[in-house]
Amino acid sequence: MYLVLYDTHCFAARKKVSITIKDIAALAGVSKTSVSFAFNSPERISAETYERIMTIAREQGYSPDPIARILSNKKTKNIGIVLPQSISVFFQNPYLGELLRGIGSVCDQEGFAVSVLSPFKGIVSQTILNAAVDGILIMGISKDSEVHTTFRQRNMPYVTIDAAEVGDFVNVGIRDAELAKQLMDILLKNGHRKICFCLLQSISSNLQKADTSG
Repeated sequence: MYLVLYDTHCFAARKKVSITIKDIAALAGVSKTSVSFAFNSPERISAETYERIMTIAREQGYSPDPIARILSNKKTKNIGIVLPQSISVFFQNPYLGELLRGIGSVCDQEGFAVSVLSPFKGIVSQTILNAAVDGILIMGISKDSEVHTTFRQRNMPYVTIDAAEVGDFVNVGIRDAELAKQLMDILLKNGHRKICFCLLQSISSNLQKADTSG
């Protein structure tokens, strides 16, 4: 008969010690607020303090928990752009790509990230309900769309882009009818009579309505 002895210490799972913001502050000789500033608002502390905190954080393998940060600050520093169609179709339109570039440029300046959100299983309202963002830009919806109710339900700030009709919400758009009339006046003044109007089929029906109203 053999008697086998096991050293239980060999099989015990060692719990990994978690480094906290308090530990980083102590090692860097600063307050917890300064450590928080280093990760969230580095412009509020000196460059020297920032570098010291970040060096210690890297050495200790510390990084803030993004979910905990969102829950604590109740802010994501993220703006969502809800598309009127799937992402693959969206980027076929060069105008929409330029629009996204302009939005991204402003968000960069203001310190916000950008999330591009396509309709969840084709349902825009579900996308709005699930979006972990501070605000939303949404394209091509009418003033009677159910998404306005969804935004109010979430108490979510939003701005529409090229809404077909203006309502009690903020909209940024082009004066399509006025500009189309100016364009036609120029063509007619120059003697053109056979005029072809081409419209991308992939854009939403609301945008089509606005573009053709002129």
